[in-house]
This record gives sequence, C-alpha cells and structure tokens, in this order.
Amino acid sequence: METVIYLSASVANAPLNLKVREALPEGRFNLVLPQEFTPDISHCELERAIYERCIEEMERSSAGLLLLDAFGIDCAMEAGWYAARRKPLVAIANATTRFVNNWMVKGALTHCVTLERAVYEVMKNDPVLSGHVDVELLESWDELGDVLERAAASWEA
Repeated sequence: METVIYLSASVANAPLNLKVREALPEGRFNLVLPQEFTPDISHCELERAIYERCIEEMERSSAGLLLLDAFGIDCAMEAGWYAARRKPLVAIANATTRFVNNWMVKGALTHCVTLERAVYEVMKNDPVLSGHVDVELLESWDELGDVLERAAASWEA
C-alpha cells in the first residue's frame, strides 16, 4: 500500500513539485500535488471547493512534505494544520535559509532535511529546531523516501 504524502509548496513552482514526485520511489508513495486540482487562475478567484479538497487530502495523508524553498502563506496555514493534528510534517530546504525567519512554521515541523551542508548547519543550530526536530543531511534525493516513511510510521504507531 502506498503512503499518502501531501506536498505543501507553491503551486507556482509546479515543475519543481513534479521533480519531488519523481524523486520518490515508485509504488511506495502517493504524493498529492495540489497543483493537479487547483485551476490556473488568480488565487482571488479560487472557489472554496479547492480549500476543502486540500483539507480532505491532508486528512487522508500520513504526513506532509513542506518545500521551504518555495512556500508562502497558504503553506504556513497547512503547516499549522499539521501541527494541530499532530501529524508529521517533513520540511526540505536546499537553496535558501529564509525559512529561519518563520518561527511558527519551524515550530510545526517534525523533521527537516537538506542536501546542502550550509543549510544543514543552519537547521542544526536553529533554536526552534535544535533538540525538537529531527534534522538530517541527505546525500541524495533517493534518501527522502526513507525519511518520509519514518515520519509517517511515527504518526501511525
């Protein structure tokens, strides 16, 4: 059975979001990409049904995956939702450490991963994350599936 993971990332970053799906082992995960059911229209014009679908997909998921390099206010809401439900939320950052300014988002995380040593050092030494969140330096994207599997198992246990 596939583990359902909800991707919390900007729908404007659709190509990057698809790369995340491609990086996960086939057959082990069902990565929900909200961009696949969100119409390509201004956010001001989105119907409530899109919000409700996102909530349904998060409910169905075993964990969330937050792309810290490409997140915004909607993703911050999703992070809060995962924290309130006490569901695992794995975050990945590779290109930037701007997320360190978002202490409420950091507080919602259960796992942080990166492929970049400099970003790893920032994560490891961050006062909100340090000692509270599993922080890992990955050698390749191939390891992301194992992290997600462990996170999902921690919630289901």
